[in-house]
Amino acid sequence: MKANKIYGTSRPGGDSLLIKKIPRIIIILIIFVTYPCRGEFNSESHLIDIPTAYLGLATFSAGINMSFTTSKDPYPQDYNSYLRLQVFDRVQLGLSIYTAKLQVLDIEGIVLTEGPYLPAIGIGSTYLTKHEFASPVSIGPGIGWKDDQTYEQRNSERFSWFTVLTKDFGPYGIYTLGIGRGDFVGYGSRSYMFNSDLYSDTKNNNAIGIFWGGEVLLSEPVFGVMDFDGRDFNVGIKLKSEFWQMGFAVAKLEHRLKGAPNLYPRFACGGSVNSLLTRHILRPDMGTLTVTVNNAGTGAPVYAVVSFPGKTIAALHTSRETGSCTIYLQPGTYWVRVGALGSLWTERRVYVDKGTTTVAYFNIRPLVSF
Repeated sequence: MKANKIYGTSRPGGDSLLIKKIPRIIIILIIFVTYPCRGEFNSESHLIDIPTAYLGLATFSAGINMSFTTSKDPYPQDYNSYLRLQVFDRVQLGLSIYTAKLQVLDIEGIVLTEGPYLPAIGIGSTYLTKHEFASPVSIGPGIGWKDDQTYEQRNSERFSWFTVLTKDFGPYGIYTLGIGRGDFVGYGSRSYMFNSDLYSDTKNNNAIGIFWGGEVLLSEPVFGVMDFDGRDFNVGIKLKSEFWQMGFAVAKLEHRLKGAPNLYPRFACGGSVNSLLTRHILRPDMGTLTVTVNNAGTGAPVYAVVSFPGKTIAALHTSRETGSCTIYLQPGTYWVRVGALGSLWTERRVYVDKGTTTVAYFNIRPLVSF
């Protein structure tokens, strides 16, 4: 039996194993089958609607999602599904299935992985399709939600592209900022202010728009999520583990913020599972990482946020009583960042081996001490 690996210099503690979540996951899978969802959530590495410069933890993921509205809309309910495949830890290929006649491909890649002082940088192209216009909310190519037909200008979604930066600020959340064309350019009563045509007398199909968003750990496994995709403003929550994700959001919220009083938001939900679930069930050769956080001055346990910059691994809270938390991971090297509100964060690389519990100890200091 392999010995446990210890990282850090604070007091040692006993190992703990992650409580198996298989029954809960099976229940969630049953919900997915009996009540399929559709919405803005079409990738584990996205926020609600926007891409980030992070890639998924697993090689393969699949999801279903839905959106609906209570207003008089041509498409009050809509369902979609998607598949994601990761290649060489740097590239993610995607297929979104909107209707029998409308499927779109996309590709995302990481140019620069995140460092202590630099954000991760990613690039990509979405809506790789022969159709000039494509919308998740439709019955076919070229038809979208009601606001798609009311705006004076709608730039073609075909061959949309983006460049995006993502930075993990530890206990303060993970934030994303990017630019892109096509799907990231809007001409609504407020979204028009976020694209390059603001400085032009004409409207350009190749205009560039700004998108942004962030997520903050609220209470495991719940994350608060917000984003603006260049067209729509969305707010919601995500439930995340290493094996699955679920999301719930109010999309197109700008219509209730005096943007377009005759148009209404959509309610969106979605969920996905990834290949780590199958690997865990069929080949239980994963590793366990236990992180313990102490106050550098007093040695007392710290209620801290543990995150993994550059990966879509859900952040964790340490226990208030022990300062520890445990997560089940596939073998590999991980950049682990630890921080608490009012304290300086610290980070280091930790290697997790299969069949082994790796214990990492961190000491953090308050921003101001007297």
